[in-house]
Amino acid sequence: MEDLLAYVLYGITSYYDIIYMNFTLSSDSRTYIVDNNKFINAKTNILIVVRGLIGYQKKEFIKIDGGKVMLNFPLSVFLDTNIFKSSKYDFSDHSILALLKKHIESNEAVLFLSNIVIHEVEKHIRLDASALATFFRSAQKEAKNILSSNVTSEVPFTTLFASATEEIIRGALLNEFHKFIAESKAICLDNTGINIEEILNNYFAGNPPFGTKEDKKHEFPDALIISKLKSQFHKENPLYIISKDKGFISAFDKADGFYVYSSIKELLNIINKQSELYNMITAYIQRDDVHLDLCQRLKDKIESEEISVDGMDCDRKGYCEGYEYYETYLKDVTDVDFQLSSVDDINEQMVSATINCKANISAICTYFDVDNSIWDPEEKEYWHSHHGTIEEQHRPEFDCTIVFSIARNEENVNFTVSDLSFELVLDQDTRISQKEVEPEDPRAIAEAEAMDALEEYYRH
Repeated sequence: MEDLLAYVLYGITSYYDIIYMNFTLSSDSRTYIVDNNKFINAKTNILIVVRGLIGYQKKEFIKIDGGKVMLNFPLSVFLDTNIFKSSKYDFSDHSILALLKKHIESNEAVLFLSNIVIHEVEKHIRLDASALATFFRSAQKEAKNILSSNVTSEVPFTTLFASATEEIIRGALLNEFHKFIAESKAICLDNTGINIEEILNNYFAGNPPFGTKEDKKHEFPDALIISKLKSQFHKENPLYIISKDKGFISAFDKADGFYVYSSIKELLNIINKQSELYNMITAYIQRDDVHLDLCQRLKDKIESEEISVDGMDCDRKGYCEGYEYYETYLKDVTDVDFQLSSVDDINEQMVSATINCKANISAICTYFDVDNSIWDPEEKEYWHSHHGTIEEQHRPEFDCTIVFSIARNEENVNFTVSDLSFELVLDQDTRISQKEVEPEDPRAIAEAEAMDALEEYYRH
């Protein structure tokens, strides 16, 4: 019976160009043996074997008429630690991780996580929770130097001064992370089947992910993950890796069956190409009139938002110098432009897309000039306060999410912008120039004010 089953399965998989040689069934029904040396626990990784056994097609891109890319679902997706870190632990319903989970729930993707990645994310959460708690305590201490305890105990200050302890922050973030793993039905990869000899050879040879840097020993966790992925995935059972780690990514440069992306949105864009609305929305965004309209919307949005301007310059060691602004406003916003980056979500009512934007922004910033102010040690306050003004020029590049609502009229599909959002901070990474604005002559200001008063007098 087992020989007959193996023969039938061999015929099916051969038809789809997937050949698993020497397939047998173990006497232990919990484990399948593939290639005589790959043992896959049925409780966690049975899905990988089942795909091949039931004739799951070879998962590569297939180009058809019109350049449309067809995929074989579900896609095996692996998330690296840095993806969770860069998402700022956002597991909310409107997050990019939630969009990936939607494709998992619709059987278009299966999520794989290494036990190392899970432990690393948990470690980052603990460290970041500690840093956040320290930051909140410091901010509350500064605020209490200005406000009395009687004031801070009243609404609306009570929420601002609520106890944000390290334990509360850590518990909340860990709970959301574990909830995401459970709801996405992530398959946890253990460390069995790892080729230690190959890892050591790569370490001494300086191959990826180790390289030639002095602290390459810290790359051993990545090396273990890479070995595990290569032992379990291949050309006939491909894997879609999402990672921002260049050393980690380079380890798959010459490996067949591994498709690497630096963001979840890149993968979502590939998946959404299967929808008929994909070509419609991309053609719509690229229309000249729509492009101009979106640029104007971006300009208006930037001008209406309270954009943060950071006047400090910090080096890699954490040493900072510059200006701490207490008041800023945008003087001018010009040369706004964008290009389509990805189509993130498509359904019957809406389409969500990401555009990569650029703009020239001029900001006027005011700071307290300690060096030119006079301190009264007896009264313990400044007898004379001097304030300086800085003009900064910025050329930021930032992502913007646009949501289009869909209206259908017979065979026509109409798109309307329903929401436009972005996160934009002007700092040393976006700054082009920074110059002091010379104060105006007080006499000239007084004369101008006198002329205005006379004009107003004669008007009446």
